[in-house]
Amino acid sequence: MEAEWKRQDASIAHGGYLLSLAYLTVPDVSPVVSVELAAAAGFDCVGLRLLPAIPGESIYPLISDRRLRNEVRAALSDTGVRIGDLELIRLGADSSPDDFAGFFECAQSLDARNVTVIGDDPDEGRLTANFAALCERAAPYGLNMNLEAIPWTALDRIESAARVVDNARQANAGILLDAFHFSRTGADFEVFGQIDPMRMHVFQICDAPLRFDAEPAAIRREARTRRLLPGDGELPLKKLLEHIPASALISVEVPNDQLILQFSPLSRAKQVMSATSRFLASCDARASAAKHPPGQP
Repeated sequence: MEAEWKRQDASIAHGGYLLSLAYLTVPDVSPVVSVELAAAAGFDCVGLRLLPAIPGESIYPLISDRRLRNEVRAALSDTGVRIGDLELIRLGADSSPDDFAGFFECAQSLDARNVTVIGDDPDEGRLTANFAALCERAAPYGLNMNLEAIPWTALDRIESAARVVDNARQANAGILLDAFHFSRTGADFEVFGQIDPMRMHVFQICDAPLRFDAEPAAIRREARTRRLLPGDGELPLKKLLEHIPASALISVEVPNDQLILQFSPLSRAKQVMSATSRFLASCDARASAAKHPPGQP
């Protein structure tokens, strides 16, 4: 119980948002160690990967290895850390919701709520139907299915993700907004007028320079190996945060090969938390200044 209260106090200190240590920030450790790192660095939650993002990717077999899963459950209980989001379900043209039954069962056993979904079908009508069916299949497990728009996938823009979510008409359909992908696709802030804020379940935060190599392979390489700590780049993070409801989870995803080479996993987790805390504190200070200009009570 003491650990749980510590996690709650941490969220209060960050503007009321729950903060999650994303899988790709510390991809070089086991799921149990990920939970322990999240706790040591002061995160409320942790993100884990249950299915590979690319063919041949090596991940820990949480779905099939019940002993490992029980070890993760024990670590969550001991630390008070919760599961932030689970990765990832890739919906292709031939995908069926039944393909992910093991994923759903594992997610439920870990008391997870948010699952990241990638839309990799160029036929938006078929993708929408499959996504709706996926949401229906996941609902009994208490899971939100959150679409993430990624520049190198078929569902490459936040506008498209919002359209699929709306047309799916499922209560547990949501959006994961990634600050990096939003910037690199040239998305306009006007898109938020088309999105129900309560569908924004997860905000994935990092930083990056405004200028970038627009070649697709270069964008993918930057996304996977060169993201910056929040506040160390030029992305419009504060403006993005204005569109994120307090109910959303903030997942701090900073895959950076140089940080992996130079620092231990614990050091990285603490650096990420420190940078994110400074960023959120600066947002709170700006909001307070706007409400109470100098010379006014």
